[in-house]
Amino acid sequence: MLLLSFVFATKCLAAPIINGSFEDGLSGWTTNDPAKVQVVNSYIASDISTPVIMNPTDGDNFAVIKAGSPVTSLLSTSFFVIAGQDISFDWFFDGNDYKPFNDFWSYALQISVGGVPIVANILAQIATTGDFALTGWHNEVFSAPSSGEVQIAFYAVNAFDSLFSSVLGIDNIKA
Repeated sequence: MLLLSFVFATKCLAAPIINGSFEDGLSGWTTNDPAKVQVVNSYIASDISTPVIMNPTDGDNFAVIKAGSPVTSLLSTSFFVIAGQDISFDWFFDGNDYKPFNDFWSYALQISVGGVPIVANILAQIATTGDFALTGWHNEVFSAPSSGEVQIAFYAVNAFDSLFSSVLGIDNIKA
């Protein structure tokens, strides 16, 4: 009985992210602005001169988060991890703005016990990508520093104005 309890507790600590490639739309995810978050099978991004078609990195769909005007748009979900477990996701940033309006996107992870953020990171912003620039797909990987329930949230921020809104693409989220 003790062994069965240990196996059950261990399995409860780590759980895959539900719908990490958005094949079931936004099922399992929460957003503060449903009008700004969509699930798509392709996205036409553009740098200042040429449209670029962005396709999923896993499955048939991915999520796009359009920065609010002029507020933050976010998409989040919760899951369980074991300390040292890798968490990864693919992302692109379509910077539809120009300096000095420094639109950016960020992600945050937090352990629900105590609510202390364990990772909060800006991965792309107009100041570093350039005016009206597209990053292309990137992969982010990191290890969970402790075990427990984790909330991951992706933020797209339209900084200092409401004229142009940058877009964040997210796909292939795994834990």
